[in-house]
Amino acid sequence: VGVGGRSCPPFFLGSESGELFIADDQGHCSHVLTVDGGVAFMHHEIAGNYLVIVTKNVVLLKYTITLSPQMRMAETKKVKLSVRGSGSDMKCSMAGPGLLAAANSESMIRLWDLEAGENYTLHPEEEPSEKKNASPDSIRTIAYNPTKRLLTAGTARGRVHL
Repeated sequence: VGVGGRSCPPFFLGSESGELFIADDQGHCSHVLTVDGGVAFMHHEIAGNYLVIVTKNVVLLKYTITLSPQMRMAETKKVKLSVRGSGSDMKCSMAGPGLLAAANSESMIRLWDLEAGENYTLHPEEEPSEKKNASPDSIRTIAYNPTKRLLTAGTARGRVHL
């Protein structure tokens, strides 16, 4: 049961095999759909009634959701993301409404504006001594703080970029 006697909104579960389920706090769970390649990242934007999925095959999927009277999902976007390598190391985070951030063990963060269909890159500054190195520091993880509107990135060399 939800906080203060209210029920919680339904939530989604994704699997490595690509199965997607919707569940609620009352114990209901239903299969919704299957995506190719398995679910690597998923975000349910309750306010916007949409679901963002990035598959292990590095495909971005966006579905609009209608919950009542009967739950329906409609695919509104399907894009193969451009990343170096296979994308098996890719870490994703929503970095604001409709903005997907991803790091794939590269020296940059890739951003995709889901509404405008545009993409951008952020390149954290390197220390002057690192510019001489043959290989730049790679970003291994990212996180976003919506309260402070702050995107952070952790690197293989132990640095944190804000």
